[in-house]
Amino acid sequence: MLIRSTIQKTTFISATIRFRPIRFLCFVFWLAFIFVTKSGFCQKVKIDSLRTLLKNGKPDTLQAKNLRLLSYEYDDIGKTDSAFKIAERSLKLALQTKEQTSIIRAYKLLGVLNDNSHNFSSAEKNFEKALKLCDDIKHKDIKAELYNCIGSLFHNQGNYLVSNDYFLKSLTLYEELKDKDGIGACLGNIGIIYNKQGNYSKALEYDLKALEIYEGLADQDGIATNLGNIGNIYMQLEDYPKAKEYYLKTLKIYETMGSKRGISNLLNNIGGIYREEKKIDKALEYFFKALKIRKEIGDEQGVAYTLGNIGIMYQDQGDYLNAETYHLQALEIKRKINDKNGMSNTLNSLGALYVDQKKYKDAKSCLNQAVEFATEIGSLWNLVEPTKNLRILYARTGNYKKAYEYLKEYHKIKDSLYSIEKQKDITRKEMNYEFEKKEALTKAEH
Repeated sequence: MLIRSTIQKTTFISATIRFRPIRFLCFVFWLAFIFVTKSGFCQKVKIDSLRTLLKNGKPDTLQAKNLRLLSYEYDDIGKTDSAFKIAERSLKLALQTKEQTSIIRAYKLLGVLNDNSHNFSSAEKNFEKALKLCDDIKHKDIKAELYNCIGSLFHNQGNYLVSNDYFLKSLTLYEELKDKDGIGACLGNIGIIYNKQGNYSKALEYDLKALEIYEGLADQDGIATNLGNIGNIYMQLEDYPKAKEYYLKTLKIYETMGSKRGISNLLNNIGGIYREEKKIDKALEYFFKALKIRKEIGDEQGVAYTLGNIGIMYQDQGDYLNAETYHLQALEIKRKINDKNGMSNTLNSLGALYVDQKKYKDAKSCLNQAVEFATEIGSLWNLVEPTKNLRILYARTGNYKKAYEYLKEYHKIKDSLYSIEKQKDITRKEMNYEFEKKEALTKAEH
């Protein structure tokens, strides 16, 4: 009997940035910044327009602003090198003009780009430089953005407790500023933290609050971000039809917007749904489509997660050679970018693979490492599978005492994640939300 491994979804996280919002996604379950985009054509027009302004403009703070905007646009379409070069130009010009706000935003931009590229140390240094220059009153809005960005940074590294602290700091400032977009971004991000910790009821509560705000703002990117994260909650609760419903809604929005990052995230997650539906060929089709886009836009973390998912598909079919090849490729990238959440998942998959091959020494090493990373980042979800697989390992090697200990631990974790009451609470909250929305529309019509 083959041991099943857990598909990694993409997570949607929001980090509000001046001029344009950046949002993260949480799916199989990985995290990536998603930038607001309109369509491929509109994007090209905007880039050409900015380039014309820069060509004819004077070297002042306005030009520094346009450089930052152009940098975001290039990063959005996967031209990372161009984005960094333009961001450095923006910083150089800002330092020449000695305009403090412009300097702060240039450092923040470099922080965002480095975080997107998983250069976490460089990202943190740039965010710290920006924060040190902030005046508590004059730059409250930028400070709120920075706290949210730093929260995103720690989330990407799997440090959920510190991440949540920064999201809460950001939320406080955005509430003082009455900035609805910022409030929505923070609420959604806090929802993601609860999701990672296995508190799905709280996660849905925050996601629905964020969704309500973005629907009020008619912000399609914000709507897509939170629909995707609600889909993630149902995916983790193994309600696959409901998860697929939310994922397809999200995919439609990102296709309209022309967001390659968003599309790749959804393709990856929908591939996970097809795996659960035992549609192997369809799952692989979606994973390879996602992998192609992620390679095109230079999304290392996304590439790693999809490689791991393809490895799981081969593992399901008993093709151990291909499975190990893809898992090891995924693990190499995750180690490179220090993705503890991702390493925990891939080490579990490798451990399960080695148990099936009766390579018990290798299996034990991988599974214990998976547990260590899951414990370090405080993710109950990441503890479920390696705990179950350690129980199987010890049972197959005749250590029944150890197997029983891990069996009890597995049920303890599983019960805390999937209690009946949590399921009921989630369903009730969604129904209340839909009812209140319809009631508001009815009142507006009369």
